[in-house]
Amino acid sequence: MTELEDISGKNLNNDNLGGIHHTIYAIEHDQVSGIDWPDLNGLQNLSDNNTVNLAAIVFEPGALKKIKSVQYKGDLNGSTEGPFGSKAKKSVLVYMLATNNRQHLGFDRAIQNSDLVFFVKDNQGQVRVFGSDRFPAKLDTGASTNQTEPGAGDVGIMHTFNTFGPGEPLVLVNGSGAGAPLADFEDLETQAAYGSGSGS
Repeated sequence: MTELEDISGKNLNNDNLGGIHHTIYAIEHDQVSGIDWPDLNGLQNLSDNNTVNLAAIVFEPGALKKIKSVQYKGDLNGSTEGPFGSKAKKSVLVYMLATNNRQHLGFDRAIQNSDLVFFVKDNQGQVRVFGSDRFPAKLDTGASTNQTEPGAGDVGIMHTFNTFGPGEPLVLVNGSGAGAPLADFEDLETQAAYGSGSGS
């Protein structure tokens, strides 16, 4: 007989804040590996169903790049799609770059047809992995704004990326099992600089 796990009505960290942190990390899809969903545990050990151990991820040293986006202009959303019996998740990442300077315009051009993976911290303190070994993040739309009327709009570039997978973007943890602590950006930077998954 299967013993089900009780579902709490509260957020695990007692906060319920929406949105994402304005610092985002990105890496080209072929410069990182070891990102995939664990085997499904059904309704048991639910905290294991949508996590990835940072130590299992292998980075090309120095390839992880930092993006500073506009605060309060980012979102991480998802939807369930597909026919009954074959459902999957479509996830959407939105962020905005301030200004249309030449670096931002060059970045916008460079990523138009690139396969990427993002590491995004939600405002509940979880680092989420947007993209995986099987399903890279791909640019859906990139729109620049440069309105001259004061207060009419923002000046910058808005990017919307899509990815797919069997679940929502994975939560990055240090270790395995339901008690594994959340990984932070500092952990991510250290691992990415070291490169190999054996470094944690």
